[in-house]
Amino acid sequence: MRHIFSILIATITLAASAAIAQVPDFKHYGNFKHMMQSGETKGQVLLSELPVSAGVWGVGALAGLKGEIIQIDGKLLVSLGTDPKGSVQPPKANDSAVLWASAKVTDWDSVKVPTDMTQAQFEAFVTQQAPSRQLDLTQPFIFRVTGHYAHLIWHVVTGERPSGDASHKGAQSASAKNAGHGGHGGHANDQAGMKLFRSPLSPGQLVGVYSGDKLEGLISHPGEKFHLHYIDNDLKVSGHVDQYTVKAGSVLLLPKLGQHTQSTPHSQYSQHMLHTQQASSLSLGHTHQTPYAGFQSREIKALSSQQIDDLKAGKGMSLALPAELNGYPGPSHALELAEPLKLSVEQKKRLQDLFDSMSKEAKAIGLEVIEAERKLDGLFKNKTVNPQNLKEATQASAEAQARLRESHLRYHLDTVVVLNAEQVTAYNRLRGN
Repeated sequence: MRHIFSILIATITLAASAAIAQVPDFKHYGNFKHMMQSGETKGQVLLSELPVSAGVWGVGALAGLKGEIIQIDGKLLVSLGTDPKGSVQPPKANDSAVLWASAKVTDWDSVKVPTDMTQAQFEAFVTQQAPSRQLDLTQPFIFRVTGHYAHLIWHVVTGERPSGDASHKGAQSASAKNAGHGGHGGHANDQAGMKLFRSPLSPGQLVGVYSGDKLEGLISHPGEKFHLHYIDNDLKVSGHVDQYTVKAGSVLLLPKLGQHTQSTPHSQYSQHMLHTQQASSLSLGHTHQTPYAGFQSREIKALSSQQIDDLKAGKGMSLALPAELNGYPGPSHALELAEPLKLSVEQKKRLQDLFDSMSKEAKAIGLEVIEAERKLDGLFKNKTVNPQNLKEATQASAEAQARLRESHLRYHLDTVVVLNAEQVTAYNRLRGN
């Protein structure tokens, strides 16, 4: 009997693993990191071969980096780099994608965005909300956002190889600075240019892909897990999103439980338990989802577990964007691009030393940020807050965060000294800056 019970437990465990790990409706083609490093932009899949049934959502880039692709509820649309407005049109029969990711989702969970959120804050919000809906953060999934955006910059790649002459270089640099182009996960590299668009307060929809650990660097920029495209409500213009701020009242849409799992005995059991828990919640009068669901259980209310992990790991967390987007490369990404930048052995050594020093420094200050936030949180948790200690705690937190940001930015200053002018220009093109 004990042997049979052990086999049963093992079977259930395997079924659980399969249900969580398998994403049967998720499709992807191409390799972002390989494309960025090699400059190869040939098509990986014909658009005519992609599924176009209702419920399929996806994003990608055309072969040759000649435009962007978005799929809205099964409908494929392309934005060509030759169009001055980023207008969409149906794909041609022979169009293909160099990068593509999509999934079929027939039912969504809606989460109201409680406050205006910057890009980094919204990404943290997504990673906090997803697990509470049984989405595995190691696996990829599609999500959407509907609403308004206080800040929105997007681009369409043109397929034109940027000129190396000084006049083009100046125009490209000025364009990037004036537009504030972020290149967050952008497709553009030294094989293509781009048209930039700024759409503040624009209504519309974001269609995004979360790569998870599994596909990071393949369907998203190396070191990042989000890849988003924008399309207006009239389905007239669309492109790859570089920067955004989501307005309060917008809605995050996540795949509903069961969308990414096969019908196994375990998944059916999980759905049964979910329905039982929902029924129990209804009987207690909990008929709606609080926008801060899950926040209450955080160790430090203002920091998600992902943010804490990133601070401990010394990650950039977009703190160095003023440098990155204004022509000051960072040591980490410069090392990633060692081959296309043609770094010398000496340059690699100096950049590695900078990265190691930056990482060590950022980890130490990151712990200070966490501790400062813990103390601030504790004042309210323990009901010991007063005007004086509140002022001291908030100042301590702000000073720690300022030191962390200064540290990241300073290493960008050090990095630009290591590279020559041609390498800096190539870096910005490869990064889509």
